[in-house]
This record gives sequence, C-alpha cells and structure tokens, in this order.
Amino acid sequence: MTARDRLNFIEKLLGYALPKLQSVEVSAELTSRIEGLSDDQLNRLIDKILNEEAS
Repeated sequence: MTARDRLNFIEKLLGYALPKLQSVEVSAELTSRIEGLSDDQLNRLIDKILNEEAS
C-alpha cells in the first residue's frame, strides 16, 4: 500500500472519530498542503499519527 493510499484510508477513518470541519476553506487548505507532501513526508506523518494513537 502506498503512502497516499494509507493516508486516504486513515483520513476516511477519522471521519468516524472526529467531527466534520465546518469550514470548506480550512479543508481545502489542508488538502492542498497534504497533496504537496512527498511520499517520505507522508509516511512520517502517518507513522506519527499512528504512534500518537497507540500511546
């Protein structure tokens, strides 16, 4: 599974755990920032998120 696939999977799961963002502007900014990350940066972000949840 690629880093982008892993991120998309986690993003979908977060929809069940976190409230939806009310601002489309914030969502669009977050999407554009995530799309600008390299695969290595995405992997590090995913690992950090998963490690925080395990703590």
